[in-house]
Amino acid sequence: MDHAQLQKKQLSATDSHIAEAKALIARQRAVLARARAVGFPLETPQATLDALESSLLMFEKHREWTISNMMNG
Repeated sequence: MDHAQLQKKQLSATDSHIAEAKALIARQRAVLARARAVGFPLETPQATLDALESSLLMFEKHREWTISNMMNG
């Protein structure tokens, strides 16, 4: 596998991670809303949502970095 193919494979994997993170965030927002509605403690569901959103941000930054590397060499 040459360098360009490896970068495309990496970009594809990153895109999959981004899609999965977005789905998990949507699901976790629903969990948080249900917890709030029934009066459950919010600390754990909120911390989980925060962690998922941080992961998504890192995946998006990694995607930008990968694209930049593909364009510059």
